[in-house]
Amino acid sequence: MLNLKESPLILTFFLLSQNKGIENMHKALPEVINQYPDFVYLILGATHPMIKKKYGETYRQYLKNIVSELEIENNVIFHDKFVEKEELCNIIRENAYYFGRKMTWKNVAEEYTTVFHKTLNDYITYPKIQNIFNFLPSKLPEVKIDQLKLLTDDMSIIQHSYLDVLTLHHKYNTDYGSRGLSSDPKKSDF
Repeated sequence: MLNLKESPLILTFFLLSQNKGIENMHKALPEVINQYPDFVYLILGATHPMIKKKYGETYRQYLKNIVSELEIENNVIFHDKFVEKEELCNIIRENAYYFGRKMTWKNVAEEYTTVFHKTLNDYITYPKIQNIFNFLPSKLPEVKIDQLKLLTDDMSIIQHSYLDVLTLHHKYNTDYGSRGLSSDPKKSDF
């Protein structure tokens, strides 16, 4: 079992493949580590079998190279194995217990909202930031859930689509279902 109880932790667990954006997380870590030197980013999971069959471990090695270039080896852990549900739950439970109720979905959502509002305020306040993101509209569009409705059936939300065509071979994903449920139900007629 991994002993991470004394460290601030972000845990990513899945079958590793390129569409997860892990390299973006790596590139953001040096700033986090400057503020939290004992921070740990745990990447838990084996490479997706189809990816491994076709490409081997090139993506994992690419990620490890980024970690090495950024000199954050002490803060990133690759746990390269498929983890059964029981072991995964134990890892999450042990680390969640340490951080207590702070990590409930409600609190996490509130933290995301705080960060979003701060970022939006910085965007509005500092012209230098606006210049970086000048491709963004000056006002965010109203949230519409039409696409969400198209991706939803009697079971949950379909994981992927190509534009407006559902790709059913990927089935469902609990992340997408929870995101859909977190949309404003007052604006929804689901």
